[in-house]
Amino acid sequence: MTVMRASLVSLCCAAIFLGLFCSLAHATGRGTYSGALPVLVGIEAVQEDLKLTSLQEAVLDSIRNEYRSEAQQIYLGTQFNEIASRTHSQSALRRLQHKYNRRVFSTLNKAQKKQLRQIEIQILGGFLLLRDSIQQRLWINSSQKEQIAKIETKTLLALHKLNHLTVSKKITQLKRAASLHILRKNASEQLLKVLTPAQQQKLIAWAKNDLPHGLLAD
Repeated sequence: MTVMRASLVSLCCAAIFLGLFCSLAHATGRGTYSGALPVLVGIEAVQEDLKLTSLQEAVLDSIRNEYRSEAQQIYLGTQFNEIASRTHSQSALRRLQHKYNRRVFSTLNKAQKKQLRQIEIQILGGFLLLRDSIQQRLWINSSQKEQIAKIETKTLLALHKLNHLTVSKKITQLKRAASLHILRKNASEQLLKVLTPAQQQKLIAWAKNDLPHGLLAD
């Protein structure tokens, strides 16, 4: 898979995480949620790998703009110091992601859908565990779900703090980018450690072109 060359993987990972958990629009110019396909298909390297037509690119660009606008509103309406508000926003963002992921898939042909799923699995790593459909297919138990939720909340709060420091100009964009890289890497590793060896092997197999039946419809 050409997109998985080391340089392109780094580029894709950086672009995806810049929007994790809905970054503030005036801080990053975008708003999205972990694993959002509208953002993933906006990366030039991914578009080239999928061999999108000009019509598909135009439709996906429109979908991406709509997604970012709605996600931004959810993020800006969140009271991060209140657990109830934070939990409500996380649920709302998951529903939004699912809605727009399906819209993205509706614009692709069968081969492109399969290719995109493989790219997504390889790039997102541990963040895939934030999806209910992935948790179900990996048979994630209640204890694991609690651990995943704690990591998600911890990462959300860390990113919110980082956004605040950036907006208030207490750190530079360069420092923010470096901090985002570390935050993404650490969170993904923590999420993967929640899995049993057998569950980890399933994720590896999926990334190697062994997608389970029905995954493309998620």
